[in-house]
Amino acid sequence: MKIKQKNLEGFTHCPERSVYEREGKGYKTRKELFQGPRPKLMGAGFTLVEVLVSMFVFSLVMMSMVGIFGQSTASFKSGKNIQANLEEAQFALNKMAKTIRTSSVFGNDGIQNNLKIFNYSLTDSNCIRYFSMNDKLMVNSNTQADRASCESVDFINSDADALIEGYVSNINFKVVNSLDKSKVDGPKAGRVTMTLKICESSDEKKCANIQSSVSLKDYDVSMTP
Repeated sequence: MKIKQKNLEGFTHCPERSVYEREGKGYKTRKELFQGPRPKLMGAGFTLVEVLVSMFVFSLVMMSMVGIFGQSTASFKSGKNIQANLEEAQFALNKMAKTIRTSSVFGNDGIQNNLKIFNYSLTDSNCIRYFSMNDKLMVNSNTQADRASCESVDFINSDADALIEGYVSNINFKVVNSLDKSKVDGPKAGRVTMTLKICESSDEKKCANIQSSVSLKDYDVSMTP
């Protein structure tokens, strides 16, 4: 004897078959009836084109970041080198200024690319010449008895020593000679202004200008022959 029980959505339970039937509509299992249709999966994955586009965009971003990091590193290194060269140049100019202050300068007033002096406060290496050679600031020195002896000295470039190891260009000395008391407008202190350009390399793309001035104290020394 077939027993049917009324159930959901017009289906009746058939115990002997363990299914739910509806006239003219076939049958469903308990799982199909109570769980309903299986939902469709949405956004289950990416297409090949989407993956390739994502990888291309990611590569561009990474390349940009690497380029920016490289430029920052190079700029930091360049700035550090320029700073070190500036400190070295400033030390050299301060040392030169201390020597020049108690010296007499040879040559006429105006801008010179080398400077020859006789220092009154030194007993050794008192005849000195500063000049530029091979993109370096160089110095020659020897010992002379007096100013007149120093003036006649011809220095040899190969005997010079470098004051600054960095690349140096545009070295100039602007000289205003002192006037001793024998001159009409004397006594009057002279002045030497030193300017140079210190660079990271010979291409002169990254450089810094530096200048220093010093007053001469030889105005009370008679320079009349």
